Order: sequence, then C-alpha cells, then structure tokens
Amino acid sequence: MSLAGNKVEMLTITSKNNLESINKRKGVFLTSRVHPGESLGSWMMKGAIEFLTDENNEEAEILR
Repeated sequence: MSLAGNKVEMLTITSKNNLESINKRKGVFLTSRVHPGESLGSWMMKGAIEFLTDENNEEAEILR
C-alpha cells in the first residue's frame, strides 16, 4: 500500500536458482505510468519485462 492507501502492484523477476536467498539480494525498482499523462511508459515497461523474461537472452539471464 502507498502512503495514501492506494494499492501498489509489484512484479518480481528473478533467477529460478537460489530462491531461498531472495530477501538478502539487492534489487532494482522500475516504475512507469507514475502520472496520468505518461502512457508511453507502458510500452517501456512492456519492453523491459519482455527483455528480462527472455529465456534465450544471456544478458537477461545475468541480470536475473
């Protein structure tokens, strides 16, 4: 929940290996569509999620 009491969605993308230590890892926070007029942020986030979840991309695997 936000400070204003609004629901805040969260998606965690991580490696399938070593899930037990997920709470100890550093993370990266990506956000989009913070303000109503930022509709292009949806396309940026869609691209970021598709990149990070690509199982055939070695760079994405390193980032996960």
